[in-house]
Amino acid sequence: METPMPTQEVVEQPTASLPAMVLFENELRHVVETWDMAGNPGLMNPGRISRKEPDPERFYDEEDGIAYCQNDAAAARAEEEFASLKRTTRRLDWQQEIPRIWKRRIVRDLAMHAEFPEKELIERISAALVARWFPEESARKITGDCLNDLVAGGSVFRQDDRLRVNPEKHPEIWKAQEESREMEIFYHNLKAKLPELKRVLAGASSHWGYEDPIYRFYHQSFKVDGIWESTDDIVRVLKTLSERPFNKWFERIIKEGGPGGQPVLEGNLEDYVKARLNGLSIEDEWLKTTRPKLEAFFHAKFMLEMAVRYGEGLKEMPTQMLPSGWAALLYLFDLR
Repeated sequence: METPMPTQEVVEQPTASLPAMVLFENELRHVVETWDMAGNPGLMNPGRISRKEPDPERFYDEEDGIAYCQNDAAAARAEEEFASLKRTTRRLDWQQEIPRIWKRRIVRDLAMHAEFPEKELIERISAALVARWFPEESARKITGDCLNDLVAGGSVFRQDDRLRVNPEKHPEIWKAQEESREMEIFYHNLKAKLPELKRVLAGASSHWGYEDPIYRFYHQSFKVDGIWESTDDIVRVLKTLSERPFNKWFERIIKEGGPGGQPVLEGNLEDYVKARLNGLSIEDEWLKTTRPKLEAFFHAKFMLEMAVRYGEGLKEMPTQMLPSGWAALLYLFDLR
């Protein structure tokens, strides 16, 4: 019988002193759970969640590899705990590092929106800093200074009370966020079109759509060509999930396995003679002509099966430790 997880509760953050920051230069993601603490580093959801009582004295930010510690003593304890893991650590001067780290975060989060209310952004960034033990007054000043520097440098445009990122200054961030938005659209379409996906999958798993054409391949019957009907149905419904083009490998597999060109007919003497003149056996010619048709079907059916599986099973879009089938499905539209 599994031991139930302790009830999670949001705890108030102390704001009496400035934090001490420890950078862990090696990735700690796989040992964070054993550290008996947890945090939510997202700026747009800055509340910290505690898994133990009393309130833990540090906030590990997985994205940047930084532990925000309540004070110097807490930072020393964090360094000592991880010394046995032979992780390289060093203290950071928050006055130097915070502007660099949080300017990047502001740009990244603004890039997720066409524009964003300045007042709301300041509130959320400040709250995230307070959750990391910065006093509220300091948090607001840091946020304002970072934002003003970004506007002065042309990284962020300010118009009235709205903010937006300058994509020319940050093309990589803008591209990454554009892909993130497209992934959200893909996930929404996957949920909305699930009934149609399931209907097509049922047809591609039926006797005439699946069993019979594969039997015809081994039977060396021209009716193996019927597999394209199933493949075509699958490709059509998969295209409705995103406006992005298919992955180039998938596109090539489908094209090479599509209709056109007749397979060798059973008992056809003319085709047999032609194959022999070309140095091929009848079996070689059959495999050369028909295997791409089955390969196209199998790849298409796999993607459809993953679409149905994760369209049904996911409650929210995964961002870390992606299931293999979901990751493969993202590759269908080069979203990974």
